[in-house]
Amino acid sequence: MQAANEALLSAVDTEVSAYLSDPELVFDSSEDFPSTQRLTGDYYIGDLHYDLDPDTARHRVSVLVRCLAQPLPDQSHPDDYLGLEIWLEFAPDQPIFSVYRNTDSSVI
Repeated sequence: MQAANEALLSAVDTEVSAYLSDPELVFDSSEDFPSTQRLTGDYYIGDLHYDLDPDTARHRVSVLVRCLAQPLPDQSHPDDYLGLEIWLEFAPDQPIFSVYRNTDSSVI
């Protein structure tokens, strides 16, 4: 898995970008959640969970991403706003990550 870290980060970035640019999942209005007016476009990885499927020998990874929001008037820095759980998998003989289920979102 360590050798595939760069590919993992690239796959995560692709999925975050796809989610945040989907008009059915994010909204232009500041009244709706999640709002593109609040999102900064920055995120960080909060947690990773790895699992090996013994039947297929595929590695599965759950990546918990924390998207940041523009600071509110009483804040001095961006804060966590939107959580995304991205589900990826790869086979050791082909270390290319693919999505194996839909991205889950949450308010944080």
